[in-house]
Amino acid sequence: MFAIATCAGTACDALGQLSRRLRKKGLKLSAGFVIKMPSNYTPFGEAIPAEKQEELFAKETERVKEIASAVKEARECGIETSNLLLRLAGAIISPLALRVMRGEDKNFWTTSSCKGCSICAKVCPVDNIRIVDKKPVWMHKCEQCFACLQWCPEEAIQYGKNTLGRRRYRNPYVKRQDLMSR
Repeated sequence: MFAIATCAGTACDALGQLSRRLRKKGLKLSAGFVIKMPSNYTPFGEAIPAEKQEELFAKETERVKEIASAVKEARECGIETSNLLLRLAGAIISPLALRVMRGEDKNFWTTSSCKGCSICAKVCPVDNIRIVDKKPVWMHKCEQCFACLQWCPEEAIQYGKNTLGRRRYRNPYVKRQDLMSR
């Protein structure tokens, strides 16, 4: 079994947590890899410029080739980890954050440019958004992926006070239809 964690900064202990969960089910994670991608966490900042994104993609494209080779050869490579402090922080914060996160979708709101197109509901991987009176309503099972905010064609979806006017991030190699579940 192989896994890839994508992150903008650090994957903390995501792969370690996955490995431990698999072990409890009698399974083994043979290798876990980390790939750096542009951040999509708009509350902390806007998307990096396209040229910086391309530099990151070019660097990670080579890395993906190495990972693909390891997977194809079924090589056990171990699990890539962050430093001990970040792993500990992730192990402690992650379970707490998951509990809190579910209700944090109360911080989403829409500007008057929302047209009720329902794209936000269609790209949500956990079916957390309903369209009521042509506006999105979040159902409190959000996992903070921000697909709704990133893929809104009108940039009408906001989160808290800091996202208005911030550049959105959309992976140029992913089409909206690739994410739409219905």
